[in-house]
Amino acid sequence: MNLEILSYGEALDYEPKGGDYGIRIFNSMSRFIIKDLKKSNDWVGVNRYYFDDVWPRGHLEYDWVDTNDPSWNGFLNWGEYLLNYGKTSNLSKTLLSWDEIKKSYPNVTKESLMGLMECHGYPYGRDVCFNEIAAKRILDEFEEVKGDVENVVVHCEKGANRSPAIGIAMNEIYGWGAEGLKERFPFYRKYIYDVMMRVGEGRDSLL
Repeated sequence: MNLEILSYGEALDYEPKGGDYGIRIFNSMSRFIIKDLKKSNDWVGVNRYYFDDVWPRGHLEYDWVDTNDPSWNGFLNWGEYLLNYGKTSNLSKTLLSWDEIKKSYPNVTKESLMGLMECHGYPYGRDVCFNEIAAKRILDEFEEVKGDVENVVVHCEKGANRSPAIGIAMNEIYGWGAEGLKERFPFYRKYIYDVMMRVGEGRDSLL
């Protein structure tokens, strides 16, 4: 099975190859402003799912981050963006270091910054949190046509969090054999991945 994990823009440019199945992930409030994928008889099926990039209160999405690892610097752009929330709509284009963060925000600790990142993902207002019902629907609808599928295309808005979580989980559940996905998409949404794996365990006729 070939697996493509894409952003929204990349998915719109995707050329079906034959036996393609699309899993489209959108924010819960974006139902009326989305474009169709390229029309083709090569699509076995295309399904849409609406949930936001959030996780339940109390869940530790970033407990895997080692703040003493130099590679953590690449994670700090998101932290700096949150500290500036409301003042800017852009992430820094250059990788930031902890020293640079401390220079701009001397009272911030690593623990408080990680706490800010965690709570920023808590559902607010009408946010829709991914759950086992959504995971079951994704797997059920794929299994209805999987015998005809050669290429799975999964996308979300940026192709960095939600779609990698779904793609990585399905790769492991169905044994597709794609390697290096977690390294390629280090910010895949762990909460969504965990829910998918939990629902996938014990299902009959997965392979």
